[in-house]
Amino acid sequence: MLENLVHNELKRRRLNLYFHKKKKECDFIIKQDLDITQAIQVTYSLEDEATSKRKIDGLMNGCT
Repeated sequence: MLENLVHNELKRRRLNLYFHKKKKECDFIIKQDLDITQAIQVTYSLEDEATSKRKIDGLMNGCT
């Protein structure tokens, strides 16, 4: 539900949204023309070490 909320807000702002999944997953990639301007990971908490690593790895992978 949290990802849906973020998705709806980003669409309301009329941003060019993409989903990234190669080696790792990044929830939202925002592009302007061919350039990535933002990479967004949505999570309720980063307290769990495995979740934190997965989300950060996905974010870093999405930026490349």
